[in-house]
Amino acid sequence: MFKSFKNILVLSLLSLAFSSLTGRLLQTSSIELKYIEAEQFYTVPITVGNSEEPQVFEVQVDTTTSETWFPSILTNYTVQPKYDASASNSSKLTNQTIEVDDEDGDVSGKATYDLIKIGEYSIKNFGFVQIENYPTEFKD
Repeated sequence: MFKSFKNILVLSLLSLAFSSLTGRLLQTSSIELKYIEAEQFYTVPITVGNSEEPQVFEVQVDTTTSETWFPSILTNYTVQPKYDASASNSSKLTNQTIEVDDEDGDVSGKATYDLIKIGEYSIKNFGFVQIENYPTEFKD
């Protein structure tokens, strides 16, 4: 399913996270979901980091996993954009390696914390995985 989606980014249980963190439901916000008919999923733009040039990702909304992951600049996978921790002054890197089970193969990378913004909402120290290693199937 993810092989043909070039910005392989997963956001999980987003509405639950926002309603529990902000006390507001997503229906009252100005977040725009985009439906990708050919792949039958929704995407949402997410800004990551706190810098003059924020990193913007078009993220697939996926409620089948509890991990959120972004491709890292440390990978040789050709997907764009890639997350660059050094470009964000709010990024907090860890040495913890996380493996994410995906239906197309496992991916792994470093646990990271940074500011994310979705529409009018912001979450400080949001935890995600910077993916450094992709399965061979992703690299076609």
